Amino acid sequence: MSLHTAYAIKHGTTVLSGLQGLNVSTNPEVQNNVGIGSPFPQFAAIVAQKPRDAFGSTMVAQALALTGSTGAKIDASNPLVGYFAKLDVDGLPLSGSVHRSYTSNRGVIVPRRLTCSHRQAARLDMEAILFSSDGAAHPLVIADDVALPTLVVANVEHTLGPISLGVTAGVVAFGCAQSVTIDFGQGAEALGCDSDIFDTHMQQTGIRPVITLTGLDASAFGASGVPPVGLKVDHTETAIYLRKRDDGIGFVADDTAEHIKLTANGVAVVTQHTGQGTSRAEITVQITCSWDGTNAPITIDTAAELP
Repeated sequence: MSLHTAYAIKHGTTVLSGLQGLNVSTNPEVQNNVGIGSPFPQFAAIVAQKPRDAFGSTMVAQALALTGSTGAKIDASNPLVGYFAKLDVDGLPLSGSVHRSYTSNRGVIVPRRLTCSHRQAARLDMEAILFSSDGAAHPLVIADDVALPTLVVANVEHTLGPISLGVTAGVVAFGCAQSVTIDFGQGAEALGCDSDIFDTHMQQTGIRPVITLTGLDASAFGASGVPPVGLKVDHTETAIYLRKRDDGIGFVADDTAEHIKLTANGVAVVTQHTGQGTSRAEITVQITCSWDGTNAPITIDTAAELP
């Protein structure tokens, strides 16, 4: 028997840190059609596989620097390797080149979702969409004789910071923020030809980011905030900050360029003002992002100062 635990992901020479999970999946499509004369299928065949690697990290500055908002290419120069550590009888990884790896040389790593709540560590969930060189070679190459990479200490965390919405003519301070969720709206997908089992090409059908904010300040909704009809927002005055924690107590100084700043262009609308029992009611704002002709709908600066 061989027992393993998820250990690491490496892109090129970079070992991603702060991983919270690793899922390597083949995503098979199997057909078994039933015809007349019998209730049972008389033939079963694997007609497609769409392998994926899914993983999430709390080292969001490193992860966002890799993926940006559009993704990072996987190729022969920058392969993606997922590691699973083989365990000894004490439950800890064995020494030596006895561990499992899954290597991919074609694909793209896309950011799926960034989440952060009040006082909690931000997290970026990512997915690697993989494809084959020729439609016959499996996109995942398995090895059981590899050494584990050296892990980077996961000692950098960011949490929720100040948020502002609007354009130069008018800015709304989103007070008492409680959470932010960014769905990057990735439309990247692999496609195949000639009924090959494995895909051989990549296409981008669209990148449609949506940002969801929650906060407790009711003034964010109304005449002095986001009106019922909605509010145009742009990169100049729309910013979401993630504050970098100090290694111990508190935060890195506001004027230190180690915080994260995300800006957006699009339209903001309040979707609900809701409360339960005697708890403080919560405002939810949704920003549907769009391209301004120059910048991506969401821009990312992982070396920013706080306002």
